This record gives sequence, C-alpha cells and structure tokens, in this order.
Amino acid sequence: MDTRAKPSINSTDPKLPPPIQLRPLETESREDVAKMVEGFLGTNWRISHHLNVAKDAQLMSSVPIYVWQRQGRNRAGLLILRAGEPAIYWNQAQDQPFALKLQVPATFTHTGPWIVVATLSKTERLLTLEDTWVADGVAMLKDRRYSERWQHTQQAFAALKDQQYFLGCELRLVEPMAFSKFLTVCDEAPADGSVWEFQPDVPMRRRLVWQIPGTGPRSTIPQLKREVVREDLNAAFIPLVRCVGALPKHTARTKFTTQPQPRIHVQQIPQLRVARLSRDPPMPDSYMLESADGIIGRPCVSRLATSQMLQLGSADGPKPVEVAWNSNFKKYEVIRFLPSETVVSSMDTFGEMREIQDAP
Repeated sequence: MDTRAKPSINSTDPKLPPPIQLRPLETESREDVAKMVEGFLGTNWRISHHLNVAKDAQLMSSVPIYVWQRQGRNRAGLLILRAGEPAIYWNQAQDQPFALKLQVPATFTHTGPWIVVATLSKTERLLTLEDTWVADGVAMLKDRRYSERWQHTQQAFAALKDQQYFLGCELRLVEPMAFSKFLTVCDEAPADGSVWEFQPDVPMRRRLVWQIPGTGPRSTIPQLKREVVREDLNAAFIPLVRCVGALPKHTARTKFTTQPQPRIHVQQIPQLRVARLSRDPPMPDSYMLESADGIIGRPCVSRLATSQMLQLGSADGPKPVEVAWNSNFKKYEVIRFLPSETVVSSMDTFGEMREIQDAP
C-alpha cells in the first residue's frame, strides 16, 4: 500500500491545475450577454426560492420531484456558452458575469448558444452542471420538464468534461435522486443543517431550497406524503454522490442561512414588469392584464391620456405592455406598449400585487 502523503487541494505543486480564475466582464460585454440571455429567458432569471410548506406541499405531493444536496454555501448560477466567445458564468448572488477558462469544443455551440444551470464553488474547486435551460439555441424551460431537459445536461457534461486543465476546478454532473429515496436517506442518516434542492418535474417550475433544521424533515414538512411518489419514479436516477471536499459547518435552525437570490435581472429599467393587455368587451375602456402563467386583473385607467393610449394600442389585438403598481388605486397601470416579440413576465414578477391582496 502506498503510504506517501498526497498533496492537498491548495498545494502549489506545479503538477496540479492552476486555481480557478474569474475575470469580470466590462459593462459593454455584460450588457451584450444580458441581452442574449433575456432573449431566451426574459427578465426573470431566478433559479430557486425557499420552500414554503403551506404553498408548496400540494405541488410536491402531486408531481415527481428530483432531489440533490447543495454542495457548500454556493448557490447556482448560469453557465453561458456561445460560439466564438469565452464561457461566461453569471453569479446570481452578486448579479455579476465572469469569464471562465472553460474549453468548449467548436462543434458544441455551432448551432446555437447554451445556457446551463451550474453551481461554482471556488473553495471546493468544483463546477457542477445541474440543469439546461437553453440548448442549441432552443429555450426549453417554458415547455419541457426537468426529466426531458436532463438528457441535454448529460450531453453538455459529456462535451465539456475532458481537457479542462486550465479551468482550475473539477467539472461534475449532479446526480439527482427520487423524492422517495431522499426520505429514506434522511431517515437513515439525517444531516442537521444540510441544504437540499427540490426540482419539480414540471415546465417553468424553479427549484425549492430547504434546510434540515435538526429534527428531521417530517417535522418541518408534515404535508408531504411518502406514498405520492410512484414506484416508476423511484429508480429515475442513481443515488447522490457527495463532494469529496470539506463541507462547511451549518448551524441547525428553522430558517435558511443563505440570502435570497435576485428575483429580477436589472439591465436598463428597474423592476420591469411585462404583461399582455387585451380588451374585455362589451364594456368601454375595459381591459384585462395577463402574465405568462395567469390572470393579473384589470388595469388602472386613471387619466384620459391613458384611455386614449389603450384604445389605440389594443385596436388590433392583445399586446405586451410595461406596467407599474399604482398604490392609490391598488392596481397595475399601463406605462407603455412594447414590441410584439417582448417576453411576458411570469406571475412571480408581480409579487407586490399578491402581497397587498394577501395583507390582512
């Protein structure tokens, strides 16, 4: 048996790969990348939100759920791959893009850009591919389930895993487990303070993030039923492989230790909300606003100029419009009409309205 000491990951041995290097983008390059990403995803780049038992239990008990453990403190970002351009990692915690020394085969992006959800950990020197939102220039988040996007994530990993000496970290593919397997793992050896990612197998659904508080998952999620996970889903993926690096020490608590991710990417207009405006006959000056996934309500028409603008703009059918919250009327007000190809925001973007409606 070889008993010689192995060099540590922080060793300066020239045989080891160089440390990972992140180069912030200039403002012009940043906006070019942001414009490209917004063309596929719109302004809502959020990857996950904290699990709310009261609101999310029904979803988790009615659709397949894939689970994996978050490695360290880092949250997921976007890995952006374009033909003839350096690889970009958009850190969502900082809302900042960085150039990576990731070697991308020329044939991989020749049919279109890729946007892959990945978590970068500089401490553990690990880049983990977890999901694919855009592949070969085709957006998939809106109409494909996670299990359908998984084969593209595997394809990306297969194309990128080799010849990454200059990247400065290990490239890894996440290995999700079925929800029933997660319950078994927590029953056998619950890790207090560990953070877990729950990915519903439904289009447009972001991840749910949850931390084991120290008393087991069932005391915090009593509404989630074990029997809802069908047998044909239990063997969907192989068990999760934990990172070999040292994990940070978490303090067990009922609230998350991570800060919330930026909900809306800001490029030029802060808190841009895009809705679809359509007429609501037979009443005059009656209109309806819709998000990408639900009805918002009737807009506020408080001025004659607004009424004239809406009549002219909606004469030939529904149109995307920019809206802003009118605190006096407790409704959204149309600011201007937008180009017909503008992507309509999801219901999550209109959080202010829900907060006011839900207030006692």
